[in-house]
Amino acid sequence: MAPGPASIPCPPHEAAPHATSPRRRHALVLDVTQAAAEVSRLIHEARDLNLPVEPGVRDGRDSLVRWAVLLEEVIP
Repeated sequence: MAPGPASIPCPPHEAAPHATSPRRRHALVLDVTQAAAEVSRLIHEARDLNLPVEPGVRDGRDSLVRWAVLLEEVIP
């Protein structure tokens, strides 16, 4: 049996100067908000097609909404 891929250690997390830019922070808020909206759309689509929605999906969507609200509160 061939050996698996070598494990590459991740470097310690250090915030690069560009990592805290306002543009990236606002992009994160937008991405999280859009993710919540897309999950909502998919839930409705599944319901319209009489397909089940896995337990926890709605809770996940609610968590995304809460995260987006939190980010909006802490991002200047």
